[in-house]
Amino acid sequence: MILKWPGGKKWLLKKVDDLIPDKINNYIEPFIGGGSFFFALAAHQTSLSASISQGTICDTNNKLIKFYRCLKKSPKKLFEESMALINQHSEEYYYEIRDEFNQDLAPHKFIYLNRTCFNGVYRENNSGAFNVPVGRRKQIAFPTKEYFLECSKSLKNFNLECCDFSEALSKAKKGDFIYLDPPYVDRTYESKTYKTFRKYNAKEFSIKDLERMVEVCNQLKGKCSILISNFSVDLVKDYFKKKDGWHFRETEKTTFISGKAKGRTKVKEAIIYNKI
Repeated sequence: MILKWPGGKKWLLKKVDDLIPDKINNYIEPFIGGGSFFFALAAHQTSLSASISQGTICDTNNKLIKFYRCLKKSPKKLFEESMALINQHSEEYYYEIRDEFNQDLAPHKFIYLNRTCFNGVYRENNSGAFNVPVGRRKQIAFPTKEYFLECSKSLKNFNLECCDFSEALSKAKKGDFIYLDPPYVDRTYESKTYKTFRKYNAKEFSIKDLERMVEVCNQLKGKCSILISNFSVDLVKDYFKKKDGWHFRETEKTTFISGKAKGRTKVKEAIIYNKI
C-alpha cells in the first residue's frame, strides 16, 4: 500500500470477489482514504476478470487529494523527495517537518509523516492541522520506486477530486461500479444512538451525512453496482434493508489502529451491496 491509513480495505477484496461486476464502465470511490482497495483492484488482485481503468476517486481531505495528484503526475520526483526526508528521520526532525507541512502541505512531507507517525494514524485537530506524534518503530517501511510508478499508472485515467461524496456520486451513470467506505459508526458509543462517528479530520462525518449517503445510494441502486462497508451494527442494518433491495454480508476482522496488541480486537464488519 502506498499510504498507511486507518481502516484500510485491501483485505476486503478477497471477501467480495463475487460482488464485483465482470464489466465496469467507470469506477467511483468517494472516500478514497489510503486507497488500498482501489490500488489492489486496479492491479487485478482479484480472481475475477474485472478491472478498472477509468473513473473518479475523491475525498474531502485536500491534503490527501493533493498527494494523489502529485503521485499521478510526478511519481519519480515524489519518491526521491520523500526518500530524502526518510533518510534524515529522527524524532526532532519529524516535528520540524510536521510544522512545515501544516504550512505548505507538500505531498512528499505528507507521505513522510504518514510513514513515520504513530501507528500510521491520520488525525487533525479542530483547526485542520495534522497533529499525530512521531512513531516509535526503528524500521520505517516505505514503498519502492517501482510501486510509486505502478500506483501512478493506476491513477492515469482517473479524476482526482476534493469534494463531498454527493458531488462525486452525482456523476454516476449506468454500468458504473461504486465503492463506499465512509467513516464508520462509533460502535462504542454508550447510548447506542450512534450519533458519533470515528473522527480523524477537523470535519466530522455525522448521522445526517450517513442519511444523505443512504438517500443517494437508493437513487442509484437501479443503475449502478454499489458496495458499502461499515461496522455490523443495528443502525447500519436499519438503513440498508432487504425490502429496499439491499443485501447484507457479515465478516470478522481484527482492528489495528491501537498501538498496543491488547487494544486490537476482532470486530464484525458489514458488507452491503445491491444486485442489478
